[in-house]
Amino acid sequence: MLRAATTDHSVGLQPEEESLMADQMIVNPTESMWDVKETARFFRASKSWVYKQYEKGSLPAVRLGGLLRFRPDDVRAYVAHLAGKEQL
Repeated sequence: MLRAATTDHSVGLQPEEESLMADQMIVNPTESMWDVKETARFFRASKSWVYKQYEKGSLPAVRLGGLLRFRPDDVRAYVAHLAGKEQL
């Protein structure tokens, strides 16, 4: 008998397996995040500009030890926020 495929990958997982999946997501949070160089490339700006925006609290980032990582969605939201301010 064939079983229908499902897109919900959590179906049938034991609590321990769900916990392990959650832990793996926390262990590797940089998988789809940008570093300073990639973020600077997105803005066509210098790395020092990216650091300054982060230090001012303007550009959201996640600090992992001594590393800064930027969520692409947060960076795009920052750009959208700036674009909205210019239209006023």
